[in-house]
Parts: sequence; C-alpha cells; structure tokens
Amino acid sequence: MFRGIAAFLGYSGERLRTRFRLEPPAAFPFQGPEFWLDRDERGLFAFSDRCPHLGCRPLYRKETEEYVCPCHGSRFRRGGEYLSGPAGKSMQRIFVVRQEDGSLSVDVEREVGEEFRV
Repeated sequence: MFRGIAAFLGYSGERLRTRFRLEPPAAFPFQGPEFWLDRDERGLFAFSDRCPHLGCRPLYRKETEEYVCPCHGSRFRRGGEYLSGPAGKSMQRIFVVRQEDGSLSVDVEREVGEEFRV
C-alpha cells in the first residue's frame, strides 16, 4: 500500500469556511462541506470531518458503518467515536442548531461535548 501517497491525498488543509446553513438531510449520516451530521435515539448531532491525529478526512464505509482515515488507518464508529489507530480519541463534536425556519446551522469552530444533541 502506498501510505505516503494516501497521506498526501488525504490531507485536507485549512478550512475555507466555518459556518454553514442547510436544510435537514433526508438520510444519515450526511456529509457536509466541513462536517458530518448524524442522529441517534437522543437527537441530531454534528462532528468534524477531520481526524484528530493529523487532520486528514476519514471516509465513511457504509457496509461496516465506520469511518476510516486514509492517512494512518484510524477507525471511528458511526457518530465519529474512536475505535482504533493513532488518533487516540473521537472526532470532535461541533455545534449545530435548528433555526426557526427548520434549517440547520453548523459552526465547525464551536466545539461541544459528546452529549450535545438538537
């Protein structure tokens, strides 16, 4: 496997935007431009699309319901929870709020705890 090439292609660089507004998606998990949206029995939540190890963008594998980082192989459960690899922690949960018109606003720079739901 060409790990050096995967690391180069997987690195995502600096964020271009930090706040996003969107309509609620029809299916989950939903990949936004700088984040993922998902839901569970307690509600809707958002988390960063960056691996906490080196900032690469993990890819979602629907068949196993896992995110796998192409740079160094860290694995995360659906919802961004850490499973294995050099990351050592879950992907960061970020702020999402439902607006009065029903749309969602996501702020990727505003970190929240894992219990936060909309």
